[in-house]
Amino acid sequence: MDWKEYDHPQYGKVEIGGFKKNFGRAHPGFLLESDAHRNMAFTIYHSYHTPKLSIADIKEKDLGNGMTEVTATISNERLMPTHSSQDIKNKIERPDYISINTNAKVLAGMVMNDADLNISTIQKMNPSTIEVENIPGLGTVKVKWILEGKGNYTISVDSKKGGIASRTK
Repeated sequence: MDWKEYDHPQYGKVEIGGFKKNFGRAHPGFLLESDAHRNMAFTIYHSYHTPKLSIADIKEKDLGNGMTEVTATISNERLMPTHSSQDIKNKIERPDYISINTNAKVLAGMVMNDADLNISTIQKMNPSTIEVENIPGLGTVKVKWILEGKGNYTISVDSKKGGIASRTK
C-alpha cells in the first residue's frame, strides 16, 4: 500500500503503508522441514490412490447350441477413476479397452448397464474389444461376451491411466 501520513492520538504524525500483512505467506526457515514432510505425505497418498485395475470376477453360462456367455467384472480398487469428468466431457484421452482373446468366435460384446435387469449396451464394431469411457473409483464395470465354440480365453483391461490387467480362464 502507498505510504500516507496519519495523525496518531498518542504518537503524533506517523506514516502508514508498505506491504500488506498477508502479502507473503512463506514460513520461516525452521518450519520448512515440516512443510516439506506434509507435502511429501500428501503426494504419496495422492499417488497411492491413482487407479488400480483388476478383473474381480469371471462367470460362464452355457447358452446351448455351442454358445457360451462370459461375464467379467472389472474393478478399480482405488479412489481415482480412470478418466476425470473433464476428460470424458472433452474426449481428451482414449477410452479404456476390455478385450477377450480366445480361439472361439466372438459373436457379441456388450457393457452391462444393469446386471440385475440384464440391460446392456451392445458394441457393434469389434465385439472382442469393448470400449468403456470410464471405470469409476472404488467401483466396477461389468462386460459380457457371447462366444461360439469352446476354448480357453484371456480377458485383459488396457487403460492409459489405470494400467494393464489380465486374467486367464
